[in-house]
Amino acid sequence: MSAEGMPQTRLSLLGRMLKLVTELVARFPVSVIVASALLAALSMTAAQLSLGFRTSRSDLLNPKSAYNRRWAEFVQEFGEQDDVVLVVRGDTPRNVAPIIDELAELLGRQPKLFRSILSKVDSSKLRSKGLYQDRVDLPKLQQIDAFLARSQGIVQGSLSTLNIGGQITRIAEQLDSRQAPQQFAASLGSGQIQQMQNQQAQALVSLAAALSPSGQYKSPLPEMTGLTPPPTDASDSGYTLLEQGHIGLLTLWLVKNEKATSFAEYSDALSELRRIVADAKSRHPNAWIGLTGIPVMENDEMESSQAAMTQAGLLSFLGVGLLYIAGFGCVRHPMMALIALFVPMAWAFGYILLTVGHLNILSSAFATIVIGLGSDYGVYHVAQYLRFRGEKMPADKALVATALCVGPGLTTSAVATAAAFTMIGSSDFPGIAELGIIAGGGLLLCWLASLTTLPALLHWSDAQHPDGKVPAPLDVFGWLGPIVRYPKLVVGLYVAVTVVLCFGLKNLWYDHNLLNLQADGLESVKLEKKLLASDFSSSYAVSIAKNRRELLERKAVLLDRKRCPMVDTVREIGSSFPENVEEKRPWIQRIHDRLAGLPPQMSAMVSPILVVPPVQLEQALAKIQGFMESMQKMPEAAQLRQLRGLVQSLPEKEYYRRIEDFQSRLAADVLQQLYALRDISNPEPPAVSDLPEGLASRFIGHSGSYCLQIQTKADIWNMDEMQEFIRELRAVDPDVTGNPVQVYESSREMKLGYERGALYGVILVIFI
Repeated sequence: MSAEGMPQTRLSLLGRMLKLVTELVARFPVSVIVASALLAALSMTAAQLSLGFRTSRSDLLNPKSAYNRRWAEFVQEFGEQDDVVLVVRGDTPRNVAPIIDELAELLGRQPKLFRSILSKVDSSKLRSKGLYQDRVDLPKLQQIDAFLARSQGIVQGSLSTLNIGGQITRIAEQLDSRQAPQQFAASLGSGQIQQMQNQQAQALVSLAAALSPSGQYKSPLPEMTGLTPPPTDASDSGYTLLEQGHIGLLTLWLVKNEKATSFAEYSDALSELRRIVADAKSRHPNAWIGLTGIPVMENDEMESSQAAMTQAGLLSFLGVGLLYIAGFGCVRHPMMALIALFVPMAWAFGYILLTVGHLNILSSAFATIVIGLGSDYGVYHVAQYLRFRGEKMPADKALVATALCVGPGLTTSAVATAAAFTMIGSSDFPGIAELGIIAGGGLLLCWLASLTTLPALLHWSDAQHPDGKVPAPLDVFGWLGPIVRYPKLVVGLYVAVTVVLCFGLKNLWYDHNLLNLQADGLESVKLEKKLLASDFSSSYAVSIAKNRRELLERKAVLLDRKRCPMVDTVREIGSSFPENVEEKRPWIQRIHDRLAGLPPQMSAMVSPILVVPPVQLEQALAKIQGFMESMQKMPEAAQLRQLRGLVQSLPEKEYYRRIEDFQSRLAADVLQQLYALRDISNPEPPAVSDLPEGLASRFIGHSGSYCLQIQTKADIWNMDEMQEFIRELRAVDPDVTGNPVQVYESSREMKLGYERGALYGVILVIFI
């Protein structure tokens, strides 16, 4: 500008272009207004029909990245695995399970909306096939079969063979031979001698314990020990319970509505799920029921984001309008500026369709950004236009003068700002890259509207009021007087304040926790944080094993605290399906057949167990003692001598009482083992159908591969801890994936994208 504030007469190429455009707009203002309005209407209509809204966090990630490619492969093999978690809290633990069962039954009626519903794990079918498990190898099966072959009398209901005195008497009879002890021993094989010695030793130990003052019970049947599983814990109900049973969890997957837009792909299922939960709350007023999980949080996130975006856009628009009115001292001209701001906002939706094609949780904030920055162009244009009009300049000449005066500066500003945002678009993180592309393009559209639509509106409006008074904008130059009069002081204060503020940089940190981005008070976020605090989380790393052997080897390494100290638990079901079933099957069938005659109830075993008289027992012990002495087995002989003295010292009545007590406990022990053995001797091999579908679908892929779910002791939002956790996992499986891996990699990628975009933006702005 010249000293008089008039545009310079020597025009640059940009100036000549701005002058030409403004003259055309001033000549055909109505045509420009109509064209702008039609383009805005077309953009809004197309957006209403076709603009998608990406709700999934995975849509923010780079599909070409290695970590996201591994996640896509996992999803292809196992399906979408984002659990919805339904949380039930009861006033007493016994009230929780019935509510979970009721909800599971209601959800199961709608397979088109819900699938893989997991309310509890009923492993009774697999338990009935327990002899197939790895801990029972083939030699143990053969040992069990041999024991049952010798114990058919017990199986048929006769407990006479459990007579401890009779067992010792039979051993003595085997040793009562006219042959010398060495000849007798030589006539037996080494295996028979070892078996006889083992039976004798165990029987004597058990008898000595029974006749001791403590009356301690020790089983004389070691071959049964550890071959049957311990009794099921009564507290193991199969439900997932927290806080001593006061909180129960039900997990499920939502079924996508393939015909709906991406924003509404789960809307039908979630709406019905919320209705079911609301009805359950009304039926159970003393219980508390809530929803969380990634799909619920993403939906809540999108709904709150849309509401916030709309609210922020309206408030921004209203705030800008009020500032316009206050600054310009009138209503008509600010309204023209607001309309010229609304029009490019409408154009922006058409631009989004042509470039990105959708919005996501980050790019949905573009409206507020564009309104905040794009409003500057209208402010400068209207302010300068009113200045020229106040100098009695005609409207068309005032518009041209305004374009020449502020147009080059606004163009430079628009290009520089759009370029800075576009540099964010170079990020490998699509979430922020799309925001940069959309915001940069939106600002250029605001600049274009300020040079076309706004001059057309001003010319048309002033033509309707030829004698209207030109308002005087708010004079702020008087406020800036001290800044002009004392430049050195102002610069000094500026530098001092800058230095002081720089001390705050040491406290600046990057918050990776996406939960902190959520709106305050969201129930799903509160529940997720509560579950994380209780060591339960739906976020876990996953590793895919091609076969069972690979699964077991990998699990063993992951649970090695020295190699993977950050790993907490590893969940899988592949170990429930052993590979050597055909080798075991005939032996398990034989065991099952031998136990077929076992009475259905223990009370049916009523045959009495006789007690050998003390004299007969003492004589048998004496024979065995003599044999041990002749074989030079002095420790065993001394043990027998002590046992004979114990028998002789006991009153007959006390002797009978102790032996009867021992034999009754022995009978209960053997019968319990037999019944437990029968309960796990189902000869049918374990199958996937033995487990709930909601469990099997989470751990067995379409091609038969196995999934390991790996939970960490670390906080998944602590990047240092997650870096160590993922390093440990990748040392075991380079292709490990899952939500923690996605969160870690995407957070790093997002942060790097912002930093890189800022650096490139600064360089480009300086160049411009």
